[in-house]
Amino acid sequence: MRRLTVGIVAMAAFVAAFGVAEVTGVRLLGGAILIVGAVLSAAIADRARTPWWRILAILVLAIGAFALSHVLAGPLGAWPSVIVVAMALGIAATMLTSGPWPRPRREAR
Repeated sequence: MRRLTVGIVAMAAFVAAFGVAEVTGVRLLGGAILIVGAVLSAAIADRARTPWWRILAILVLAIGAFALSHVLAGPLGAWPSVIVVAMALGIAATMLTSGPWPRPRREAR
């Protein structure tokens, strides 16, 4: 259940950041929420099972999702594009932090 939380936090932070930026009109505040969501997602990731590069991949995907939501806003509308991209980010984050990929342990010599 803990690994699923990374996807949920990433998704929720993405939607919340847009919502706050829309309601307040302060885009910087939305950006701050995105950063807090990214830090929180990285902090709750199970580091014993998730290699650092997978956590980094989620952060890179989040940046790409941010750009993609702007591109999709034209044809879909602002909120639908944010929802679609947030769902894709949540699924990707869940897939990257779950599964049978334990970090290899080095044996003591």
